Amino acid sequence: MNWWEGSASDSWGGDDSYSFEGIVTPYLGFTYDIDETWTAYGSVTSIYKPQLVQDIDRNYLDPTYGWNYELGVKAGLFDGALYAAAAVFQTNQTDVAEWAGTVENPDGSLRDYYALIDGTTTRGFELEAAGAINDRWNVSFGYTYDYSEDDDGNPVNTDTPRNTLKAATDYRIPSILQDRLTVGGAVRWQSATDSMPWDGNLPNIEQGAYAVFDLNASYDVTEQAELTLSVNNALNEKYFASTGFYNTVIYGDGIGAELMLRARF
Repeated sequence: MNWWEGSASDSWGGDDSYSFEGIVTPYLGFTYDIDETWTAYGSVTSIYKPQLVQDIDRNYLDPTYGWNYELGVKAGLFDGALYAAAAVFQTNQTDVAEWAGTVENPDGSLRDYYALIDGTTTRGFELEAAGAINDRWNVSFGYTYDYSEDDDGNPVNTDTPRNTLKAATDYRIPSILQDRLTVGGAVRWQSATDSMPWDGNLPNIEQGAYAVFDLNASYDVTEQAELTLSVNNALNEKYFASTGFYNTVIYGDGIGAELMLRARF
């Protein structure tokens, strides 16, 4: 059971408030042990979420509601040292807020307003693995695909990539520096995106697929102290961390390095 309550105010619009009390959001799930390694699972979850955005008349929009369905399998491989999972999912929502335009305030500034979409459907799947290949080598991997559309088949949430991938690994090198050196790396990749539509004259901001690579190395100075060097965005990839309304973007961090000494007492 959930409660939401809040308010907002400004000099020209006065006070606006919202309150949703005693909302029940049921959940149903199951698991089934296929064998000692694999387990199947599934769930059905209701969705009820207030939308803290306003229409052109400064009224808060009705909450969005719907259902989320998920079905998957998971496993503990290599005697439980490596976790792996795969799942498919679908989310159906009604009364979803969509940016509809801007309106001028009395002081000349602009205010965004929103309208409700009758319904949206998101479908996708995800793959995940994490753990130890052996006592020296650790890995993690995750991939997600999802696609959202409205009831008319038009794509929505185009500023969110359909495909995302994250992978990381580290390896403790034998017979070097008394077996105290560990090296690793990570990659984050996403497919192309398109900024949210708006009613101005400038085009949307489209971003192609990109990947960011990170590197790291750590050295056990003693049993209680560890020295770590991290290089983020090692190839100095230029990308947008987010694309907002209009032609607004936030650039992702460029190449950077950090040296850290950790000690346990």
